[in-house]
Amino acid sequence: MAFKISQLKTSAEGVWVDCGADLHLKVARLGNPEYEEALRKAGKPFMRQMRLGTMKIEDMEKLAMKCVADHVLQDWKGLEEDDGSVINFSSKKALEIFREYPEFYSIVKDVSGEAELFRSDEMEEASGNSEATCDSNSIGGSTKSTSSNSKKQDSK
Repeated sequence: MAFKISQLKTSAEGVWVDCGADLHLKVARLGNPEYEEALRKAGKPFMRQMRLGTMKIEDMEKLAMKCVADHVLQDWKGLEEDDGSVINFSSKKALEIFREYPEFYSIVKDVSGEAELFRSDEMEEASGNSEATCDSNSIGGSTKSTSSNSKKQDSK
């Protein structure tokens, strides 16, 4: 099958990723149009600092973190507090968790930045067999797409 250039188009449509230990994340592709626009707007007041190189990396990362919470991470299943209580998804809660647990933020960024995940998802979706997985046991875990006989999970 020939490579179709349209496979490179970024989309805000999310895909479910199995991160093990019953944690499933629904992520849109990092760099999707909504994320890029939100990042541009969030950074606009700081353009002078960015051009001069005086803006701290930590401050830039805070801007990106909010945009990832609002426009990349779309849902989760299986995320719990230490006492076993379910953590319901919201962008606000995602941002809180990103700040408290930077490794979780790194996992979301890594998974959502995997172009192959989204290309494979689009190609496998046509055949009805799609499941993506991420390795959440290592920093910057690897992401891979695998075929299975199960249908992709629905978000609602």
